[in-house]
Amino acid sequence: MLQRVSILLLSIFAQILIADRSFYIDYANNQFVRDGKPFRYISGSIHYFRTLPDQWEERLKAIRAAGLNAIQTYIPWNFHETFEGNYNFDGQKNFTRFFEIAGQNDLAVIVRPGPYICGEWENGGLPYWLIKNPAVKLRSSETNYLTAALKWWGTILPMLKPQLWNNGGPIIMTQLENEYGSYGCDKAYKNALRDKAVSLLGNDAVLFTTDPPEAIECGKTEGVFATVDFGERGLLLADEYFAIQRLANNKSGPLVNSEYYPVKQMISMMYEKGASFNFYMFHGGTNFQWWNGAEYAAGLITSYDYLAPMTEAGGSTDKYDVVRDFIGTLSNWDNKPLNKPKDPEMFSQQGVALQKMGNLHDYYNLLITQTNVSETPISFEDGTLSPNYHPHRVSTLLLPSVSPGDELELIVENQGRLTWETTIDHKGLIGNSMMINDQKMSGVRDLWNNTWKVSTINLDNILSAVQQPSNNMFVPGDVFIGTLSLSDASKDTYIDLSNWGKGFVYGKLF
Repeated sequence: MLQRVSILLLSIFAQILIADRSFYIDYANNQFVRDGKPFRYISGSIHYFRTLPDQWEERLKAIRAAGLNAIQTYIPWNFHETFEGNYNFDGQKNFTRFFEIAGQNDLAVIVRPGPYICGEWENGGLPYWLIKNPAVKLRSSETNYLTAALKWWGTILPMLKPQLWNNGGPIIMTQLENEYGSYGCDKAYKNALRDKAVSLLGNDAVLFTTDPPEAIECGKTEGVFATVDFGERGLLLADEYFAIQRLANNKSGPLVNSEYYPVKQMISMMYEKGASFNFYMFHGGTNFQWWNGAEYAAGLITSYDYLAPMTEAGGSTDKYDVVRDFIGTLSNWDNKPLNKPKDPEMFSQQGVALQKMGNLHDYYNLLITQTNVSETPISFEDGTLSPNYHPHRVSTLLLPSVSPGDELELIVENQGRLTWETTIDHKGLIGNSMMINDQKMSGVRDLWNNTWKVSTINLDNILSAVQQPSNNMFVPGDVFIGTLSLSDASKDTYIDLSNWGKGFVYGKLF
């Protein structure tokens, strides 16, 4: 009986605590209100998908120690639903755990669940399988795309609802889309996202949009708080940009720069204007696996250091000290800076020998998991191939010493899909573009008496490779293996490949 009474009292106490929590926008007084008090935030972007779960606590503690009172992160759709209908929210993909750790460290959370995120991330966060349908129009009210996007939100928004501030969690704001005004002006699309968010998160959830000031007209959504983003241009034009933002909110509401690209001179200026602002990025992290996106010129690199106040390895920079010192001077700031944490410890190890295992061709039986036969080349999407590929554009290949019956083999490498502006970015050998001696290689059975065999190469399976007889001559596609004995498992390290060429590195822990 005593135990039952104790549980009942704890339950009532918890309900009282939640009832006392509130977060909303007081438009009349141009401010946020949290738990009955005026509130503003200085937040920093950190992406759970660019840091490892074992690092989350350490990174978030460092952000809190700088005096910030909030973090901001995206949720990439394709990271969690890489293949249609298969969802993954475990390990590094467990964003709810990430949010809980943030809340435990006195950091509110501003979440940006897309569906499109940009973020220099593969395809801007949109799954590759969307563009298997030739009728799809991304980021629009077109039926195929909108149905898929709302289904995705129907999966994750219920996961976010218990994490809302009003429900006892750390989330204070949820973004719709991302810089949509720079891409389109589809009102029906924006309204559909708003209505879905309201229906699943509740009328009291604070929803917002983010756009460059010049694009806010198409980016804003009726009934949703509009914010702006800008960097060093704000040194001269901040008043103009904030005036545009306020006008988009019916001449009221708090001033917010949702993506501020750190410029030392602007920190105090924005604070003195009464604005809330977010550092993009505060900790950049790493593009693991093939999740880097691409720009028109080239694929993006593995590092997402971003010249942020915290390094890719989690250490502090001069920018970190500038932010922390500034916040330390604020007399009316609740989240006072804490003791500055030590940078993560690193170790180095010389002389790791690499032994040649064989060549990619030696492992085709292991790596090729699917083959399609076609009279025309099949794109990666149509062949259900890897979701993360970008073609290396070569106009002409010279084929010396070719004889009848020879087989032409082309390997197309992953370099990432465009992140912005997102287009229908198919990968592989596209359409009827292949020609031999100026004759198209499509529908060519009569001419060449052959067809295309298009095979998936699943490089993840290389971890099961065994030693093959081989010589020591180096040729493209060689596979090497080495063993690293950790001198101190509590420290971090990097693999230095500065003297190597293009390739991939897999790590396997034993």
